[in-house]
Amino acid sequence: MNRYQSFYLSLLVSMSAVAESDVTTYIVNGQDVAVSQYPSTVAFFVDSIEYNRTYYPGSFCGGTYLDDTHVLTAAHCFYNDEEARLFTVAVDNIQNESDYPIARRGIRISEIYYPSSYRDDASLLFPDDIAIVTLESVMSNGSPINVADNESYRSTSQTFIAVGHGNTRSGVDDADSLQAATLNYVTNSECRGEFYDGASLTHKQICFDGDFAEATGLKNAVCSGDSGGAVYWQDGSALRQVGITSFGPVTCGDPELEVTSVFTELTDYQVWIDNVLSGQIQPTLTSSDSERQAYIDRYGYIGGAPTTENNVESSESTQTSSGGGGSLNFIWLAGLWMLSRLRCRQSRK
Repeated sequence: MNRYQSFYLSLLVSMSAVAESDVTTYIVNGQDVAVSQYPSTVAFFVDSIEYNRTYYPGSFCGGTYLDDTHVLTAAHCFYNDEEARLFTVAVDNIQNESDYPIARRGIRISEIYYPSSYRDDASLLFPDDIAIVTLESVMSNGSPINVADNESYRSTSQTFIAVGHGNTRSGVDDADSLQAATLNYVTNSECRGEFYDGASLTHKQICFDGDFAEATGLKNAVCSGDSGGAVYWQDGSALRQVGITSFGPVTCGDPELEVTSVFTELTDYQVWIDNVLSGQIQPTLTSSDSERQAYIDRYGYIGGAPTTENNVESSESTQTSSGGGGSLNFIWLAGLWMLSRLRCRQSRK
């Protein structure tokens, strides 16, 4: 297996706040889990194999299966990213990221929906960070998510599980298999106080902390690459998705913080989801074969100079692409707190 250079760029924000800290998104202190335990799991890869034989070998975001042509994810995974809009493929029930693309192939997306109220602005804490993508063909192996119908789970006595293929600590992704870690509920008032006074965190977001592990020196948390994936509530024997991975500290699982992960809460968006699925809302973005071909004709590649792997080329550039949908997140500076969206164009060694 060729060595791929792992890369990501944290989104930084300084704001008038009380203390200095970090925020990001990977599964930290996670355990290997069977994807059959979480059959709604979907991973997104950027892939132009049929156009110029290149692809990113690591997933950049996650999602969950809504029905055979729709996947739920985070808006920031696609916002202002032309490569993600044009070249994303969705892969359902993928156990190991290295199974892609030789053992597992994906389905292209044709439409992207997210609320007009979404703001890609860390100073506003990414409000309404939710999206739905439409697939070009049927995804036959997924299992629809089970969403809680009220917020009775908002209690420190409940068990929550975050799932994803993201990094295992900041800048490191040393797990090939799907990962899961338990999280602990944190009230929104405590969450606001942890980040900054008078924060713009809304009731449509839900916060978590994680247990500290001596072995890693970190708390359980999500990290880069986990964006768009799920946090589940263990409701007796049932798993119910309550949130979509949105953002966290730059240092994933920072033991100095009382909040390690923030999610978009699903109960507040059920009407919007139903309206998208019923065709009552027009897509925010679309993608087509002719646009993809035009992009390749213009720029020649995705993500930079490729390397060869199994006769298929994989992009490992740390440069942003000419098309404006590059590999790295934007940098924002404005205060003492540093926040990071969890999207990642990562590659695996």
